[in-house]
Amino acid sequence: MSLAAPEGTQVKIPYAPDMVNDYAMETTYESIFATIFVIVISGAPLVLTFFQDDRSKTNIIQTCVVVTLLVGGIVAFTTTIKFNSAHWEGARPLSIVESVYLLSQMLTTVGYGDITPAYPRGQVVVGFYVLCSILLIADMVGQVSTIVVNRLTAYSEKLANATDRLAAAARARLRRQQHNEGGEDDKEDDDDSVRKVMPIKLWKKPELQLMPIVGSGLCLTFFVTLGICFWHYYPGEERTWMQAIYMSVITLSTVGFGAFTAQTEGGMVFGAFWMLFGVTALVSFVSAFTELMMMIKIAEKWSVEKVADEMRDRLAKLEVGSDGKLDEVQFMKFALLQAGKCTEDDLEGIDARWKALEPRSGKVDKSNIEKEIPTA
Repeated sequence: MSLAAPEGTQVKIPYAPDMVNDYAMETTYESIFATIFVIVISGAPLVLTFFQDDRSKTNIIQTCVVVTLLVGGIVAFTTTIKFNSAHWEGARPLSIVESVYLLSQMLTTVGYGDITPAYPRGQVVVGFYVLCSILLIADMVGQVSTIVVNRLTAYSEKLANATDRLAAAARARLRRQQHNEGGEDDKEDDDDSVRKVMPIKLWKKPELQLMPIVGSGLCLTFFVTLGICFWHYYPGEERTWMQAIYMSVITLSTVGFGAFTAQTEGGMVFGAFWMLFGVTALVSFVSAFTELMMMIKIAEKWSVEKVADEMRDRLAKLEVGSDGKLDEVQFMKFALLQAGKCTEDDLEGIDARWKALEPRSGKVDKSNIEKEIPTA
């Protein structure tokens, strides 16, 4: 073993002059993909800030710090800090491939332990670097997840509403056919049914949403399978099937015992991308699984009798006239509570605010509400 980095696959440009290829031979495909990894990881915060509609100075400053931290870490790993490893003898700085491989271990908290700082001063610097990286980048990942989840949720709600309206139109069309009411006005009636807002139910049994866990489970299965095939077939890695399965599961679970690690530059570059996206898929699956378990527990405790008792209690608390009828406001309060859109404290706070606006004859002056508008 020596201080040299593991050999990579050198670039050869077809039909290019020998002089060009002599220069290109200094570059490897692994180093090119490692550079792409740095660009992707450093560019993600910039893209995130660009797509935020409510970006603030804090977002911009945080983005600059994250980019500086990532790029600065790569520069320090490749020029200043020396590392020990089972892959070579002695202490030396890392290559770009080894740097992104180590950086991916840090960001995903896999921590194989196959590359470590050689000297105490470097160990302290890397320790603080890992801490800062996890804190800052974890927040960035959280923001990305929030944006993606919000967009998917909005799309799902839009799709669900469209489906409900189309179903309502189909039911209306079927009723007219059964009563022989078809005619020239059918198309207009159908459009009205599609545009009509569906009334909400005051109670319904909790429904288990299986698509999140199915989707995240398939994504995780893909990355686990990808890792198993790579570590088994890639030249220079070539683990047995059992070893490849063990390495994939232990790595993506972020346990990272380090019994099996990448041995080639190709394995290091693949591992950098694979760990980052695979661990993200695992986190998504764990979140979906946790949510599903919670919904199953809620569904198990749900019963018609319990819902009926809650509705009777809420109706009993309503102040109605001697005729036992509810006006629009009273029904609105009851429906909001029953649907879980607000709490008793929320309604009491709204009532208190209403009284503070000094209503007269059941109305308040609009100018009194305008006074509530904050000024810069």
